[in-house]
Amino acid sequence: MFLVLGQPYNFDYQVGGSAPMVEELVVVGRRIGEVVYGVSTQYNRDDIAKTPVTSRDFKETLKKDSKVFIDRSNSDAIQIAGNNNRFNLLTIDGIRQNDDFGLNNGGYPSLRAPVSVDIIDQLSVNTIPYAVTYSGFQGGNINIVTKSGTNDWTGSAYYYYSEDGLLGSKSKNTNINLTFKDKTYGGTFGGPIVEDKLFFFAGYEKFTTSTPVTRGPAGSSFANVVNTVTQADYDQIKSIAQSVYNYGILDLPTGLPEKDEKIFGKLNWNINDDHRLVVSYNRDKGNLTVTNNPAVAQGASSNGTLSAASNWYNNKFKLDAVSSQLFSDWTDAFKTEVKVGYKEQKANPTPLGEIPFSEMQVQTPGGGMLVFGPDQFRHGNELSVKLWNIKVKGDYLIGDHTITAGYEREMTDFFNLFLPNSYGQYFFASIADFQARSATSFNYANATTNIQADGGATFDSDLDAYYIQDSWNATPELTLIAGLRYEKYSSTARPRENPFFFSRYGFSNTSTYDGKHLLLPRLSFAYDLSDTTKIRGGAGLFGGGNPNVWLSNSYSNDGIATGSVRVTRSSAANLVAAVLDNVSGTPVPAEAQALVAGGDGSVNAVDPNFKIPSVWKFSLGVDQTFDLGAMGNDWLVTADLIYGSVKNATTWTENRVIATGVTPDGRPIYSRRPGVPSSGNDLILTNTKQGESWVASLNVAKTWDTSIGIIDWELGYTFTDVRDVNPGTSSTAQSNWDNLATDDINNPKLATSNYELKRNIVSAVKWSKEFWGDYETSVSFFGQNRSGRPYSYTFSGSSSVFGDPRQSSRQRQLFYVPTDANDVVLAGGLTWEALDAYITQNGLDKYRGKIVPRNAFRGKSVTQIDVQFRQEIPGLFEGNKGVFVFDIRNLTNLLNKSWGQELTPNFPFVVPVVQATGIQNGKYVYSGPIQNRDQRFSVQAKPSVWQIQMGVRYEF
Repeated sequence: MFLVLGQPYNFDYQVGGSAPMVEELVVVGRRIGEVVYGVSTQYNRDDIAKTPVTSRDFKETLKKDSKVFIDRSNSDAIQIAGNNNRFNLLTIDGIRQNDDFGLNNGGYPSLRAPVSVDIIDQLSVNTIPYAVTYSGFQGGNINIVTKSGTNDWTGSAYYYYSEDGLLGSKSKNTNINLTFKDKTYGGTFGGPIVEDKLFFFAGYEKFTTSTPVTRGPAGSSFANVVNTVTQADYDQIKSIAQSVYNYGILDLPTGLPEKDEKIFGKLNWNINDDHRLVVSYNRDKGNLTVTNNPAVAQGASSNGTLSAASNWYNNKFKLDAVSSQLFSDWTDAFKTEVKVGYKEQKANPTPLGEIPFSEMQVQTPGGGMLVFGPDQFRHGNELSVKLWNIKVKGDYLIGDHTITAGYEREMTDFFNLFLPNSYGQYFFASIADFQARSATSFNYANATTNIQADGGATFDSDLDAYYIQDSWNATPELTLIAGLRYEKYSSTARPRENPFFFSRYGFSNTSTYDGKHLLLPRLSFAYDLSDTTKIRGGAGLFGGGNPNVWLSNSYSNDGIATGSVRVTRSSAANLVAAVLDNVSGTPVPAEAQALVAGGDGSVNAVDPNFKIPSVWKFSLGVDQTFDLGAMGNDWLVTADLIYGSVKNATTWTENRVIATGVTPDGRPIYSRRPGVPSSGNDLILTNTKQGESWVASLNVAKTWDTSIGIIDWELGYTFTDVRDVNPGTSSTAQSNWDNLATDDINNPKLATSNYELKRNIVSAVKWSKEFWGDYETSVSFFGQNRSGRPYSYTFSGSSSVFGDPRQSSRQRQLFYVPTDANDVVLAGGLTWEALDAYITQNGLDKYRGKIVPRNAFRGKSVTQIDVQFRQEIPGLFEGNKGVFVFDIRNLTNLLNKSWGQELTPNFPFVVPVVQATGIQNGKYVYSGPIQNRDQRFSVQAKPSVWQIQMGVRYEF
């Protein structure tokens, strides 16, 4: 009997009479007998092995579930049922192994998947698991059980290869010129140490590649070019940097080197008939060179910004994780599980450019900007996370009831150093100014001691959880499960108290999660209406799982431990002469260092009344088998309807501004609160009770056993409608607050979520046949058609129309669509004919006289097909076999260069139209030029063209 990951299985067997001995029983078809509580999808070894992939990441298998979306434009982030990719929980052998801090968009505590697909035995995605043993997420749980050793000696060795010669070169009208080589090799080995008693399993894998660079200056061969920064600009600035500043800005390579190394080991000890111990260890160590999209300075467009290679950084990660599990059957009615885990995660991004040196931003004649020198956000940047995890659970069978009770404790220690601009940042208004060493502005921030390490944040976050659950087999057909989980947060460390902050608002900036709690009720059922119809559903509260980096912001930004200074041409003459004239890049001028003083800098704080985020989830599902005559029997149709309603979600407000007026379209104008500093922010992490989601999914599956082979076919469709107040797309409070498109910066409206994928259709087809002996030939297809990503139309540029000019500096103010030419005043060469044509061509005319809602528009849909060919051949010895694997990703592009393109809106997912430069006679003044819409979208280079990966394996 094989059990399904994460699901109980009711087994009824009648003993009696005589029957012939059965040596082997093979069942072909779709199973419906498992009792699934909630919404979940499971995958076994064969599902994983026969998924067409070129990345060897288990994410590729997860995307077979239409409720799962892998965002190629965002580090392959996993979105489950329209939820934030940071709200998921990854567990391996029952122990948490996701990115607890929350910096990695991909969700892993390492650069790539923490374990190889070759050591995975079972994989599941639990969209809504109602059992009270599940918690720590608002999105979904991805659960992995690793392989174990047995009495049989088993092993594998493998090598996979792909390169630019196995990659397409064109997607529609975009030429893709990438240079890379992907190499993966590794192996597994397992068997008995003591037969029937003690077993081991081990795995090793190493991966090397160079990730394509897709963005470069105009006149270069890169897939996406910055029209306002030409190759001539780049070369001129490079020459000046070397000759005047003695600094190499570094040329743009075509590929970014990446390395990843995984080690895995596992011991299974059958202590006796009633007790067994499982211990596993995995390490993942890697580094990746990352390009940088630098912050916008002096009102320059982010689209017109290009960073030189010296502005990039080497992202180094290291993960070590240990898991131990003791399973005990004390009596026929009572069993326990004890799990202890430890995980240590380290990250140390290192600039490629020589340090110490300031980041330098040079404006080009075309109005763009070239940035070189160490990235401002990597000047002081280091992370360490240590997590202890303890779980104790007991199950007691009393008649028709199974009582489950347990206790869990998580203890997490963090060290986070994040000091942007601690080497300084210069802005030059022209290349001529850069050559003359005459800067327009200088930004510097550091610990008040001017020592980076003194600005680091050290804090802890602990969680204690208690739960009880009753699973009642009310009838042979009906199972009811009711449970309650209580979680309490604690912390011994608090941010430094800022007395200026307290005097301004009457509350302290020292609030944390300490003492906060969640009570999570759950109720679910599974009903066998007949042998062919199963109904299941439930309701429950799910909470926690928010990235700890949002809490860390309060420790790193208390306004006391660190200070900042900005020098401009309007500053004191002696300061201008010392800091902005005769710029050298290093060291930071002593006059600037002397001005760094803590006490009234920017503050990030947690609302004292903050509630741990949680969401109510409700679901109803049906599993139905059909017999369709000539089309075959045992068709399995699964339908799920999910509704989510926010109890408490996160949002951010800026306390240094208050509403002081309204604009012509009724949005508030925010100005500086009297008596607060003229620069900086006081950003508050707080709650909103708004937010909801509807998810409807339908899945059809069928297996045919024919003379030409076994054919498995599956088709899935998911519709999502998700609305939120703040999607939380970033790791910092500043970015989460000011990268949100809105018409009210402190009271954003409920609107379409960035994570909504309106439609996702997936289909998987697998054919297999053994032509000779036990050696299988198989072909697997995976196809997907999905909606484009949402984006917003906004005003461009920076002005005082909306109050503090900084509030539109990131082009976040949602666009007002004028009714006609008399509704606005036109300036700057803008004509009504041109503006009206833009409005009509882009579908904005339905919002005439209104503010365009956030994320009211979508990018282009994407259709792609992947395929895998797999052939087994005889090995050197009996029972061994070789395997040739041939994967093609985006076969659609191979068939037609105009197919399979992924064109996505650039972060922060806004398309500026024109600038609002003033208000005249109660009307907006719109100033040209109209922004180039197409430059706000980027072709995802590698995902948009076909790629081939070839592999060879030896298995025994």
